[in-house]
Amino acid sequence: MSSKSLFVVEQEANHNSNRLVDRFVDGLHYYSAIFDSIDATFGNTRPTREQAQGRIMLKEMFGREIENMVAYEGLDRVERPERFSRWELRMTRVGFRPVRMWYNSDEDAKQMVGLPDESKHAAKVPMVLAVTLDWFSVITEVQEEITG
Repeated sequence: MSSKSLFVVEQEANHNSNRLVDRFVDGLHYYSAIFDSIDATFGNTRPTREQAQGRIMLKEMFGREIENMVAYEGLDRVERPERFSRWELRMTRVGFRPVRMWYNSDEDAKQMVGLPDESKHAAKVPMVLAVTLDWFSVITEVQEEITG
């Protein structure tokens, strides 16, 4: 295989620690943001049947991920998300180097999640190595606009 480029799409979480307490704490922060976003999407009103089924499906899917992270050890744990810094190190060790894929990647990412150009929280481009979409900052910004 002679690849010219490689895209890594991974959740920004560290569920690969050997210590259960470390995985639990990181998972608590990570999944609480996900469940907050699910609740924000579906709102507090009485959901339609389709919305209720979608919400249950999402929570079951993430429930399996949480079970994998907390209940299993060693080879039984099949998913092991790691943070960007670990992937960056791993990729540079085998010869990959970062390249800029398009000119205004941070502005494009903001448009993808529907934020105005002046927003500074939706996309982070550290040294133009990656685009990180940060849902929690988007939620915080929207809540501040509503309450402020």
